Amino acid sequence: ETNSFVNNINELYKEVLDRKADDTEIVEGLNIYRSNVKLNPSYYIKNDLYESIEYNDVLKSWIVNKFQLSKNSVIYSILRFVLEIKDSSVKRNKVLLEELICKEFNL
Repeated sequence: ETNSFVNNINELYKEVLDRKADDTEIVEGLNIYRSNVKLNPSYYIKNDLYESIEYNDVLKSWIVNKFQLSKNSVIYSILRFVLEIKDSSVKRNKVLLEELICKEFNL
């Protein structure tokens, strides 16, 4: 069971933050899986990852790579635009984000 939980945790980290979870994050994730408080531990962990500051770095890298940008002023304008979107589900959907960014910034 523990191996299954560790694999799930690593898959969630890979999906959201594009990296494996470190040892501390594995322990925290295992605690969430083993607690009876959370009905859906994977959803809870994934939601926390999307709301993390590290996800902002992932978004910034995605913006730079997706739109081939080099000017910091443009990159941060786009990032600010994305972070100000009230609907958090939009920030998690890169296809929709791409459409919104292209439309807003004429890219």
